[in-house]
Amino acid sequence: MTGSRFDPYRDNPDGPAHSYDIGEFRIPGSDTKGHYDRVFCRVMPGQALQIKNVLKSKRFPYRTEGDLERHAIYRHLQWLDTLEVLPSVTRQVDAMIEVLNQEEFQQDFIAVFQNVQSVVAQYTATGANGEARRVLATIINHVDGMPEGYWKTRYRHELEEKFGHLMNQGETMRLVERERARGEERA
Repeated sequence: MTGSRFDPYRDNPDGPAHSYDIGEFRIPGSDTKGHYDRVFCRVMPGQALQIKNVLKSKRFPYRTEGDLERHAIYRHLQWLDTLEVLPSVTRQVDAMIEVLNQEEFQQDFIAVFQNVQSVVAQYTATGANGEARRVLATIINHVDGMPEGYWKTRYRHELEEKFGHLMNQGETMRLVERERARGEERA
């Protein structure tokens, strides 16, 4: 998830299983100091339509046309580096992308749990513990769909730490299974 927005690319229940690293698609639009340059070009109508189709499919982690275009430029520049020896800052750009992606993941993590805490607190304050558990079951389902690794482990740990008192009840696990079944029905 990014900020308070749902990120359908991390766990797209309607999408196919994929073997690529979603982080490879994230190319920031500015450097660590917020500097950027604008680049414009014309494309054929069919290419513009295909870009829109890719975005609408939600099968790849592009939120905007700019996300896809930055990734395309990045990948093409890498390819050109293999064809001819040119002065290159590719390694510097790679390092910057990694740092910015990790920073974004950290910000996403904080924002997700602030939002989840707020929603769960509202439900429990009004005595709607069942609804709080349903929200947690949905979140658990999304986390379970994340690729194995640091962030999945961290999300699971944080869920247990902050909401274990609600999640350890059998009803929550039944809700998780029900949410999984709904996801499978949609596929």
